[in-house]
Amino acid sequence: MQRTALVMTIAETLHEEGRAEGKVETFLRQAKLKFGAIPRSMATRLRNASNEDLDRWLDALITADELDAVFESLPRR
Repeated sequence: MQRTALVMTIAETLHEEGRAEGKVETFLRQAKLKFGAIPRSMATRLRNASNEDLDRWLDALITADELDAVFESLPRR
């Protein structure tokens, strides 16, 4: 029973990591279409972000007039 719980935890972790990577790729694609080239430092920041931050940034991307505005509402980590 304990082994099953561990396997599920590992599977859940991998699933969440996959979802986060999908959010990063979606953000980068949409931001590139809207603003042009994305600085490497921003791509790195996205890849190190929490799911919650990625969700906020994806929402902010819709209405942002410039790329920097997407990140203004959150402190740098």
